[in-house]
Amino acid sequence: MGAKHDVSQADTPITLVLFPGALGDCICFLPALHALCARSPREPVVLVAPAVVLPLLVRGGLADEGLPIESARVARLFVAGADLRDLVDDRRVGDVYAWLGAGEPVVRENLARLAGGVARCAHVMPSEGHSGHVARHFVDVLAAADASVPWPPAHTRVPLSPAERALARRFWDEHGLGGRRVLAVHRGAGNVAKRWSDDGYRAVATWWRGKGGKIVELAGPADAYDALEQADAVVRDRPLVEVAALLARADLMLGGDSGVTHLAGAAGLRGVVLFGPTRPRRWRPLGGRVVCLKSCVPSAGAHPIPLEGISVDRVVRALRCVTMDGR
Repeated sequence: MGAKHDVSQADTPITLVLFPGALGDCICFLPALHALCARSPREPVVLVAPAVVLPLLVRGGLADEGLPIESARVARLFVAGADLRDLVDDRRVGDVYAWLGAGEPVVRENLARLAGGVARCAHVMPSEGHSGHVARHFVDVLAAADASVPWPPAHTRVPLSPAERALARRFWDEHGLGGRRVLAVHRGAGNVAKRWSDDGYRAVATWWRGKGGKIVELAGPADAYDALEQADAVVRDRPLVEVAALLARADLMLGGDSGVTHLAGAAGLRGVVLFGPTRPRRWRPLGGRVVCLKSCVPSAGAHPIPLEGISVDRVVRALRCVTMDGR
């Protein structure tokens, strides 16, 4: 399971946490994870989550160990009466918090059998009636099950190692980014309706280059578009820990409501986030200094946010607002 600490003693109970969300959901889950890991007395936290996000979340101050949610061992939770002893290598389980299985009696029963303490199952997303940020929903699940869980900081960051920061410095040197302000741009989103117009991004990129700035474009596996012609460097299909380190070194971020912009907030980056069909009140990135712009013309179906929904002028003004000198 990739242990970071010696938590193998049979008499040491572990806290088992199961969270199935994508990147943006997992970043919003950071305050809840931090709260669990800040409890006293300290119980080691084993996190079951998608394999791609585990390297971000299994590190100092967050989870102690990680187990991919895609593994066969975890799949047994959905089998009635399954033998679960090797799920956590025969160790004693204390509390279990799961943001899955709320509507699956078999999962709830299996987790209750596994837990030696609290066994709490909740839906990964809050109800439509939930008025606050999604991160508050995750923390509320903990508070409802255990009032002793400390309230977390609102803007928990992903801690970066010296080696990860050194990697970002080398990238900057290799691409001649030093000495200039760098704007990180991510145009993608899992839902096309959350993407802004490519023409808008090009216009902002042209303005930024005209001010003497540099541009790093980020793209993930689902982002099949060609890179911006103004980009000085392109980061494509990199491990998320590397993306976090590169974001932390940039000056500003521009993107839509996506996992990458949530990661930018967790890296402490300032920036502008563009919203179409989703609500900033629920989904704004935590951390950093972020301006959220909501489209005045909602995107429809599979169509991205139209340029008239968020004008280039609005974006440029917002980027000026979050810079230190307003230029």
